[in-house]
Order: sequence, then structure tokens, then C-alpha cells
Amino acid sequence: MSNSHVETDEDGNLEYLEYYIECNNTVVRLFPDPDEESGWRVEEEVVDEDGPWSKP
Repeated sequence: MSNSHVETDEDGNLEYLEYYIECNNTVVRLFPDPDEESGWRVEEEVVDEDGPWSKP
């Protein structure tokens, strides 16, 4: 399961899309980038390296 979030600037323009992927505690951010072949630049970040199983 994942949760999504849209981040915009003051003028309402898209800055990035963010997805939280629960199964591996990763946040994936998609930034619009016309220089990329797909049109998006992808950044990943592990939110909690211990994983959800370490939490009570």
C-alpha cells in the first residue's frame, strides 16, 4: 500500500509528487523534469531503516 501527496508552490504549480511505500518504508518523490526521457526525475529516501517491524 502507498500514500500519495502533491506538493505545489505559492502559484499552484506542481513541485513534486510524493509516494510513501509502507512495505519498505520508502518515500519516492517525482519531480517534473523536461530533460529526463520520461519527463520525471526520481528521488528515493528510506524513512526508517529498521522497518515497521521495529515499532511497537
